[in-house]
Amino acid sequence: MGLNKYLGLAMVIMSLIVISCADGEDGTDGTNGVNGVNGINGTDGTNGEDGTNGENGQNGEDGQNGANGVGYEELAKYGHINVKMEGNRPDGVAFQDSVIYRYTSVEGSYISQFNSISVSDNITTFKTMRFLSTPDNAFQTSYFGLELEVLDLGAASQQFGFLHIYFLGYTVVGQDHKFFYLDGSDFILIEDGMIQNFAFDDATNHLTYDFSATLPAEQNTSNNMVTFTGTVDVTVLEELNTP
Repeated sequence: MGLNKYLGLAMVIMSLIVISCADGEDGTDGTNGVNGVNGINGTDGTNGEDGTNGENGQNGEDGQNGANGVGYEELAKYGHINVKMEGNRPDGVAFQDSVIYRYTSVEGSYISQFNSISVSDNITTFKTMRFLSTPDNAFQTSYFGLELEVLDLGAASQQFGFLHIYFLGYTVVGQDHKFFYLDGSDFILIEDGMIQNFAFDDATNHLTYDFSATLPAEQNTSNNMVTFTGTVDVTVLEELNTP
């Protein structure tokens, strides 16, 4: 009887223990905590070095030449004289220059001086003078002229007599931005090699030749020897004799 009593009591105690260990209901969520303070911004990094410049692109194609001005064809249609000059300036500094004289007067009274062929006995004289720019009595007076004497033109005995070279108002400008005016004139007895590649077409009056001449110091305004080389490529005119 006593044992049963103790067993009953033990059962009651164990029941209480099981009941007390059962999961209870979840409690109410707690209040959210306060947001933390933002951190301090970091220091900006050092700028990187500039990259290397790329290579320049290729140049574009040249544009088309503009139309010639009014009157150009008329003044340039009888050909031109290419001239290269080499010597020393009045201050002794060496210079080289080249230019194309393109224009001639088409006024009748000047053609015999500027662009003509004349014959006297067995002597043929070619007068060719060209201006650097459009001829003008006041401002555009820079010119280069050659008077060539040919004996027995076109014959087996053909030979050259003299060469008259004359020029006015050409401005030589140096790389040091100094300039001087180059004027001069001389009659030269033609020697071997001074006139080359001479050709004259009697049907068209087309005249071409290469020339080379050196003027002494006293015959030009540089006060030094100057050598001229170049090419004449012109069409000369012949004046009719009037009764």
